[in-house]
Amino acid sequence: MAQDEVFGGSGTNPYLLEGGSLQSLLTQLAGGGTEGEKRALAAIAGAQALSPATEKVDPAQLAIRFFSQMGANAAKPGSTALSAAAEALPTAADYLAQVNKRNRELERARGPLAVQLATALKPPTTGTTTLKSVILVWSFFYLVVAGIAILIIADYKELLDISATKTALLMALLGISTGIGDYVAGRISGHRVRPALIPLGAIGTTIPFLLLGLIPNSFIAVTALLAAGGFMAGFVMVPLQTMVQQLAGEEKRGQILGLWNCLSFVGIIFGNFLFIGLKQIGVQSNRIFIVCAVLTALLLIAYQFRLKDQFTEAVRD
Repeated sequence: MAQDEVFGGSGTNPYLLEGGSLQSLLTQLAGGGTEGEKRALAAIAGAQALSPATEKVDPAQLAIRFFSQMGANAAKPGSTALSAAAEALPTAADYLAQVNKRNRELERARGPLAVQLATALKPPTTGTTTLKSVILVWSFFYLVVAGIAILIIADYKELLDISATKTALLMALLGISTGIGDYVAGRISGHRVRPALIPLGAIGTTIPFLLLGLIPNSFIAVTALLAAGGFMAGFVMVPLQTMVQQLAGEEKRGQILGLWNCLSFVGIIFGNFLFIGLKQIGVQSNRIFIVCAVLTALLLIAYQFRLKDQFTEAVRD
């Protein structure tokens, strides 16, 4: 296509590859960012190399066509040199139009080819790698909630000087609020997997856990904060659960779910050992909630800077 051909009020050429409107699309298809832009330029270069070169106007061919037609016109009775030349101009114009048409077709063919190349150059987001990351995040989060937090609650019997019944109610409250959080997160997700709920849940558990480790012991405050933390934990757990089920292939789903359950208990065991170790060095039980807050904050940071794009891309595919 001729470089100066434009369309619409914006004055853009949609078929122009490098520097044109297609380049931004190719960048996104190639993975986005600086690396995506480099891969887009490589796709453009590849499309141009694999396509025939655009045809240039041949002055000799143009002259031959013009003067041949002019000669034929001059041979007609009553023709003058001026009229013969004027009548020969459409022949030259037809030649130029044919060259431009062929070049437009070449440019149009390069666009789809560049799209295919950009898509092929995009680094694959392997389902196996993402699945491993999801399971590890689940195990880590289970370490915090089921491995440490639940043991801290058991010590509130002495910390708050309450009955065993009230202590059991606190433990049940964490489970019930988590179940409610699971339900709400599921309703929000609908028929889609929404990894964007994970950072929301991580923030929603970090803040209550931090406050539980800092505020004076109070049954009402502990009850409210445990309920809040448990509820927001559901926003982390539901996306992770649904991602495991979606990313696990049919042929290995049973094996993957078995590994998932196994690593859940591994997380609990490591959490138990961490809790015992902190108690052994003299850390008060409720202060261990600060450690829980630090761990969930680390999960949030890891998601935002390492896992967000990977998770989002995996469920989009």
